[in-house]
Amino acid sequence: MELITNPGAKYDATVESVILIKTKRPQGEGFSFNTQASYYVGEGPDLALGVNWNYRHKGLDVFGSVWYNDDKYLENDDFVFDVQADTVWRMNEHSDIKTHSNSIYTSAGMNYIFNDNHSVGFRYDTKAYFLQRTRGTFTADVTANGDFYDHLENGIHMNTKSNMPHTLNAYYNGKVGNTLIDFNTDYVFYKDRKSQLNDEVSQEWESRTVTSTSIVRNQLWAAKLVLSWPLWGGNLQVGGEYDHTRRNDDYINPEQVVPTSFTEQKERNYIFFAEYGHPLPFGQLKVGLRNENVTSAYYSQGVRMAEQSRNYHHFFPSLGLMARVGNVQLMLNYAMKIKRPNYWQLRGSVTYANRFTWDSGNPLLKPTINNEVSFMAMYKWVNLMLGYKHDRDVIVNVAHEVPGSEATTLMSTENVDHEDALRVMLTLSPRFGLYQPSLTLGMINEWIKMPSPIGFISPKSPFFLVQFSNNFQILPTLTANVNFNLMSRGDMQNVALTEPGYVLDIGATKTFLNDRLSVQVTGHNLLNSQEHYKLRYGLRTMCQTQRRDAREVEFTVRYKFNAAQSKYKGTGAGASEKERLGN
Repeated sequence: MELITNPGAKYDATVESVILIKTKRPQGEGFSFNTQASYYVGEGPDLALGVNWNYRHKGLDVFGSVWYNDDKYLENDDFVFDVQADTVWRMNEHSDIKTHSNSIYTSAGMNYIFNDNHSVGFRYDTKAYFLQRTRGTFTADVTANGDFYDHLENGIHMNTKSNMPHTLNAYYNGKVGNTLIDFNTDYVFYKDRKSQLNDEVSQEWESRTVTSTSIVRNQLWAAKLVLSWPLWGGNLQVGGEYDHTRRNDDYINPEQVVPTSFTEQKERNYIFFAEYGHPLPFGQLKVGLRNENVTSAYYSQGVRMAEQSRNYHHFFPSLGLMARVGNVQLMLNYAMKIKRPNYWQLRGSVTYANRFTWDSGNPLLKPTINNEVSFMAMYKWVNLMLGYKHDRDVIVNVAHEVPGSEATTLMSTENVDHEDALRVMLTLSPRFGLYQPSLTLGMINEWIKMPSPIGFISPKSPFFLVQFSNNFQILPTLTANVNFNLMSRGDMQNVALTEPGYVLDIGATKTFLNDRLSVQVTGHNLLNSQEHYKLRYGLRTMCQTQRRDAREVEFTVRYKFNAAQSKYKGTGAGASEKERLGN
């Protein structure tokens, strides 16, 4: 601050004195960055290095990121597959899989804030893969009616080549009069080419080599506009979204053990929605309505398939009521939503896993319609949630006999008429000085009837879960945490968790240089929990023990300079379609 008692000519003649206040440059102005290095010590060590940077000048931000990842993944599984057919088959199988990938992710963008009412921006993301490789061995002992049938040794070699995927988002966020405007448009394109070789050596029967190539191309363009303004003492939002998706799935098997196929899926989705919120003397009320109109076209070998090409028109209402009574907050919500099968599930190809297991898509799958009611009550550090849902045309996993080979199982998905589920969650989050625990107790129970050749399959018992997190503020610059999660035995659809699952994580973080530098050490899955499943398909049952290299120690160092909070307001469009494109 500077006091001028004799102002010069540039000041008005009536001004007798001036106080000049010179402010420091605001946090984030100019160049800023944060960088991180993480190393994970386990059976398959992983490395992650990255930097995020930003240059800010008044309303302009130019930003970007560069991240390098080197990931090693190990998994070994034991299977017991029982098949009740004309012959009673049992396959005792063991697999060891090692996957190694490394990549560089980059992004860049800018946004400009003209004033409090208008801002624009864009962001581009891509990822370059240098290596995507999977190697494994598969062994199986097979019996028929209790007698030895065969011993198999299978070597698996899989390589994936991905082009640099392109993801672009652009947005405008503004206000004209009393109307708020939020516009986003997204473009996504990527292509994966996966080649696989199975070298099968049979002790008693013919050995064979099976090769395959899978090529997937995805393209999405989406745009979303949301307008909102005050109305009748409340707030009204209306908007629309347009999604245009194209996906190609090619599967080539030169030996013709499974059929070669070329399929293409095209979808256009027109979405319109409106939501109105109004304050009440005791809380708030929200009502909404969403309309989705989908036109899909399915092609096999270049020919449009009428039965697989579908049109859908749905209306989805929603209702939310929030009330506050003293220290108690209550929330009641109802929503109808839709979950469409992902494009991998809709593919028309049959994928070869091994001599006794194939996998296929189902282009006749219908979307699942979700109806859910939830109630939540919160009092200080106590939170209770009850949720009930009823789903129609539920997508479930099924297994069938491959025609002409009763010992070979074809895994796929189908729709089941309906499913009901109840969820109960109780969370306690008190605070005791420097110690803050959080305990969540929950139960999930499902009711579903899945048809099978021997009658309906239904869940027999619910899941119970425990999540116990403990955070300690030991010093202003030193924190620690101990987290324990437990999932009990239970059933979900036709999958049974036959042994409890549990995960223990312990970590500590120390900061230096006024929080600019931090060092973190965390032990993940220290009890080395394994997963035990039983899948029931009627005449076919599979028991699986899955072991992953999830027990590891993480060492992370972070440094930040002139930390800047992002002012990018792009929220994206076509979110559900992006999820469906994943394999």
